[in-house]
Amino acid sequence: MAFPEEIFGICEVCDSDGGDSATPSSADAPARDVTGSGVLLKEYDGKMTCDICIKRLKADEESKIATGKRIEEERFRQAAGFVNSV
Repeated sequence: MAFPEEIFGICEVCDSDGGDSATPSSADAPARDVTGSGVLLKEYDGKMTCDICIKRLKADEESKIATGKRIEEERFRQAAGFVNSV
């Protein structure tokens, strides 16, 4: 018997287990299953994480890269003598 390709469990990043929120808003239905039976997990950066966390972690990394590029561009402009003025 082979291991299943889909793994369900608790996300190591956000601790989501797929259960209902224990304190839903007034617009939501009452919580029925607060423990949950797990969410679909994938390995990312050495941890078993849910899709939402993977997307957030990738976006955070892309943001750090873009910020680094903007800083380098600004340093180049300052070294070249460009001045921000109207």
